[in-house]
Amino acid sequence: MLLCEQHQEHVLELNGKAGDVVIFTEALTHGTLPWTAAHERRALLYKFSPGCLSYGAGPHEVVYPDYVADMTDEERAVMKAPHARR
Repeated sequence: MLLCEQHQEHVLELNGKAGDVVIFTEALTHGTLPWTAAHERRALLYKFSPGCLSYGAGPHEVVYPDYVADMTDEERAVMKAPHARR
Protein backbone atom coordinates (compact mmCIF):
# COMPACT_ATOMS: atom_id res chain seq x y z
CA MET A 1 0.00 0.00 0.00
CA LEU A 2 1.34 3.43 -0.98
CA LEU A 3 0.93 5.97 1.79
CA CYS A 4 2.54 8.96 0.03
CA GLU A 5 5.05 9.45 2.84
CA GLN A 6 7.49 11.16 0.47
CA HIS A 7 6.80 14.44 -1.27
CA GLN A 8 4.07 15.48 1.15
CA GLU A 9 4.19 19.00 -0.28
CA HIS A 10 2.43 17.59 -3.37
CA VAL A 11 -0.27 15.66 -1.49
CA LEU A 12 -3.66 17.25 -0.93
CA GLU A 13 -6.26 15.60 1.27
CA LEU A 14 -9.82 16.19 0.09
CA ASN A 15 -12.58 15.48 2.58
CA GLY A 16 -15.97 15.44 0.95
CA LYS A 17 -19.42 14.97 2.39
CA ALA A 18 -22.14 12.80 0.90
CA GLY A 19 -23.26 14.41 -2.34
CA ASP A 20 -20.05 16.41 -2.90
CA VAL A 21 -18.42 16.31 -6.33
CA VAL A 22 -14.71 16.26 -7.11
CA ILE A 23 -13.67 16.95 -10.71
CA PHE A 24 -10.13 16.27 -11.85
CA THR A 25 -8.19 15.19 -14.89
CA GLU A 26 -6.75 11.73 -15.45
CA ALA A 27 -3.36 13.45 -15.76
CA LEU A 28 -3.54 13.88 -11.98
CA THR A 29 -2.17 11.05 -9.86
CA HIS A 30 -4.92 10.18 -7.43
CA GLY A 31 -5.89 7.52 -4.91
CA THR A 32 -7.56 6.81 -1.63
CA LEU A 33 -6.83 5.04 1.62
CA PRO A 34 -8.57 1.71 2.21
CA TRP A 35 -12.29 2.00 3.02
CA THR A 36 -12.86 0.97 6.64
CA ALA A 37 -16.45 2.08 7.30
CA ALA A 38 -19.17 -0.53 7.77
CA HIS A 39 -21.35 0.96 5.01
CA GLU A 40 -20.70 0.70 1.26
CA ARG A 41 -19.06 3.56 -0.62
CA ARG A 42 -20.18 4.32 -4.18
CA ALA A 43 -18.78 6.57 -6.85
CA LEU A 44 -19.88 7.64 -10.31
CA LEU A 45 -17.40 8.00 -13.14
CA TYR A 46 -18.31 10.29 -16.01
CA LYS A 47 -16.01 10.56 -19.00
CA PHE A 48 -16.30 13.22 -21.64
CA SER A 49 -14.69 12.92 -25.06
CA PRO A 50 -15.33 13.76 -28.70
CA GLY A 51 -17.78 11.43 -30.44
CA CYS A 52 -15.02 9.89 -32.54
CA LEU A 53 -13.23 8.77 -29.35
CA SER A 54 -16.23 7.79 -27.25
CA TYR A 55 -17.39 4.34 -26.30
CA GLY A 56 -18.81 2.44 -29.22
CA ALA A 57 -19.70 -1.00 -30.45
CA GLY A 58 -16.98 -3.55 -29.97
CA PRO A 59 -15.82 -6.36 -27.74
CA HIS A 60 -17.49 -4.90 -24.65
CA GLU A 61 -19.72 -7.23 -22.68
CA VAL A 62 -21.85 -5.59 -20.02
CA VAL A 63 -22.80 -7.72 -17.02
CA TYR A 64 -24.94 -6.07 -14.38
CA PRO A 65 -24.84 -7.23 -10.74
CA ASP A 66 -27.90 -9.05 -9.39
CA TYR A 67 -28.99 -6.14 -7.19
CA VAL A 68 -29.81 -4.04 -10.27
CA ALA A 69 -33.02 -6.09 -10.69
CA ASP A 70 -34.28 -4.70 -7.35
CA MET A 71 -33.72 -1.06 -8.34
CA THR A 72 -36.32 1.44 -9.47
CA ASP A 73 -36.33 2.57 -13.11
CA GLU A 74 -34.60 5.82 -12.09
CA GLU A 75 -31.89 3.99 -10.14
CA ARG A 76 -31.37 1.55 -13.00
CA ALA A 77 -31.02 4.42 -15.49
CA VAL A 78 -27.79 5.65 -13.87
CA MET A 79 -26.36 2.12 -13.94
CA LYS A 80 -26.51 1.85 -17.73
CA ALA A 81 -23.20 1.10 -19.39
CA PRO A 82 -21.60 3.86 -21.44
CA HIS A 83 -22.51 3.82 -25.09
CA ALA A 84 -22.40 5.90 -28.23
CA ARG A 85 -24.97 6.00 -30.99
CA ARG A 86 -23.52 6.12 -34.47
